[in-house]
Amino acid sequence: MPHVSRYRLSAAQVEKLSQRLVTAALLTRDRAGLTSFFDSVLTATEKVMLGKRLLIASLLHQGLSYAEISRALGVGEATIAGVGNRWQRDNKHVQSILDQLNKEEKLRETLSDIQRGLHNFTRQLPRYAGRRRWRFLNPSN
Repeated sequence: MPHVSRYRLSAAQVEKLSQRLVTAALLTRDRAGLTSFFDSVLTATEKVMLGKRLLIASLLHQGLSYAEISRALGVGEATIAGVGNRWQRDNKHVQSILDQLNKEEKLRETLSDIQRGLHNFTRQLPRYAGRRRWRFLNPSN
């Protein structure tokens, strides 16, 4: 489990570090750059923790109960409450981000469905050449 250093920072120092992190993330121009940045700055555990918190906010936004979220993600209800409280404080910005994520995920699902459909269609096409290769389209022949 990640831990915070025993050397305490002032609120101003924490804010300055937070803003520097946000600025660094905004300087990346594409998904690959941002992925590389987060891979070099965050441990795998930290990425999982952040991902779970984002997912908790999304599930709360969708109206799931604490118990359902806790069972699904294996997190405590205190964690869910903390995320929920922070989400309520900055509801407009977080809600906008969650809405955009949901739209993007729906778009990805739609594209994935289209790709699966095309893949299934191409699997039905004949694999051989010759006069009878299209016979499957008209079974009466």
